[in-house]
Amino acid sequence: MATTGKVKGNLLGLYISTDGGTNYTLVGSATNATLSISNDTLDVTTKGSTGKKELIYNVQSASISAEGFVKYDDTIGSQQLRSVALGAADNANYLARFTSAVSGDKEVRFAAMITSFEESAAVNEMATYSITLESTGAITEANVS
Repeated sequence: MATTGKVKGNLLGLYISTDGGTNYTLVGSATNATLSISNDTLDVTTKGSTGKKELIYNVQSASISAEGFVKYDDTIGSQQLRSVALGAADNANYLARFTSAVSGDKEVRFAAMITSFEESAAVNEMATYSITLESTGAITEANVS
């Protein structure tokens, strides 16, 4: 049943599939996740536009970024994501989705490439990571089934 009312941030997260979308796993030890959707535009203003700017849609892109604690024994966590980022293979075959994973809720998903990965290890603090995945190809919104 779909989530109702205000949604706690703990419910939403970055899920990754490495098997073509059959199974998705929540990225381990994450403390934050952010979905961004961008619609680039082209300026098509002409002299006949009577002083008003006119735009048309051009390229759409999406990204999901996440931060969390470094924990090497997560199923999909900082260690696995770092290895993929270092490999930088075009055929990494990751599918990313931003979702609650609750049946009936909406989700956004797309084929993704890791465009940024960082690990930080400050003195007397927990080691953390941050990652950004950007869309390649279609971006879809669907109901979680």
